[in-house]
Amino acid sequence: MFAFYLQESSFQWILVSEIEQVLNSINEIIVTSNSLDNFYQYKDITCVRSSIYRKNIYDILMTSPKTQHLLYKVLPYISKRIHFGYGPYRNLVQFQKMVNKSTHAFLGGKFINKKDYELTTLEEFLNFRKRIFTENINRLNFESYYKNLFPNLTLLEDALDSIKSFVFFNDLVDVLCKLQEYICGNGDMDFYTIAKTTGLNISDESDTTKKNPSFKRFRLFTIPNIGKTYCYIHIKINQQYRMHIHIDTKQKHIYIPYVGNHLPTTKYH
Repeated sequence: MFAFYLQESSFQWILVSEIEQVLNSINEIIVTSNSLDNFYQYKDITCVRSSIYRKNIYDILMTSPKTQHLLYKVLPYISKRIHFGYGPYRNLVQFQKMVNKSTHAFLGGKFINKKDYELTTLEEFLNFRKRIFTENINRLNFESYYKNLFPNLTLLEDALDSIKSFVFFNDLVDVLCKLQEYICGNGDMDFYTIAKTTGLNISDESDTTKKNPSFKRFRLFTIPNIGKTYCYIHIKINQQYRMHIHIDTKQKHIYIPYVGNHLPTTKYH
């Protein structure tokens, strides 16, 4: 999916207390991140030499009783998930040149000149990862990416097919982002509350539409693990396009079976 590179220089200018914080954060990031993400470093963290203490990270951790547990509990797990060494690259120069083209962030402790790629906490990492997703996601790769970006949303096959040629793609992604953010931070899955909190234009169908057999059939969809269900709740993307949804309140999950033109009603045919 994405590649993240732990820059050696970021470990050269941090204090013992910061080393512990950073290693714990990296461990948490690796646990939390999707398994398709790759993490790279051309040198083992413990071999990096500190410019402050004038010895490598391993010796620093060994001489500090408070941080020795990192050597035996945290670092072994990190090592299993990080690709060490040059790999297919012949030398360090080639490694850095190639990795910088394919990576989206540097993970590390402290940079002399801080930039966007300095990520030292889980929150910074997740926010950066989300930004990278939204900046790189498009109609062609949407199906591959969206489950990582929107774990609480499921687009059914017809909706996914529609997105491939959807004109207002960025508007659609914005709606999905707001739904995902809401689910992560709130417990109430009532569509009125979702609409009020997110600012999205969410509404139910009118009684006239619900009672009309011809109109109802357009809103009948098969939802995974639930079966055929009328999806009357819909989000107004703009004047012409709608997104019909089914809200699973128990699982805190939203299914999206339809994205497209306004479905037929008395006013729209």
